[in-house]
Amino acid sequence: MKQNTYTLLYGLIIKPEKTWQDIAGKQYKASRFANLHILLCVTAGIAIRALASGFSSWQDCLGRWVLDCLSLYAGLYLSAFVLHVLSIKVLQIKSEFKDSLGFCSFASGYLFLTFMTGIIFDNLLLPLILSFYVFPIVYDGINVYLPADRKKNGLYSLIAGGVLIAAPLLAKGMIMLCMPEMA
Repeated sequence: MKQNTYTLLYGLIIKPEKTWQDIAGKQYKASRFANLHILLCVTAGIAIRALASGFSSWQDCLGRWVLDCLSLYAGLYLSAFVLHVLSIKVLQIKSEFKDSLGFCSFASGYLFLTFMTGIIFDNLLLPLILSFYVFPIVYDGINVYLPADRKKNGLYSLIAGGVLIAAPLLAKGMIMLCMPEMA
């Protein structure tokens, strides 16, 4: 059975450990997955928001779409870089950056869905509350996708979940600081 973006996202939410084992066993291309789910989540969120507002401010919706896509992509690569460095230092495994990027791409899929709910409801608190479910997803992913000493997986999953939540927000803040007219 061929899995697409939606079934992988659904699997990571409902049965994270089994889905991580499928991901590790079938060698899915993380770059393809990341490129699809960021664009799908942000575009769906902005489209629903534009429909809810009655297309009254389509320029604002387009500007927000650009800002959200930039912040999610920048946050994805920022979190992959931080987690790559931490996996070498904390887990003491020799991994490549593409492994960390793949892990972050799959683990952050749920976060992008929560981000989409924030776009739809024009609220920042709702996605932050929903984003705490990423910690069990990350923990199961570390056990399967990044095999290492199990004693350190709990601490690393807390750090990784925090980095995955904070990186897009930090990237969005930096973009808005550098280009305030995008806000």
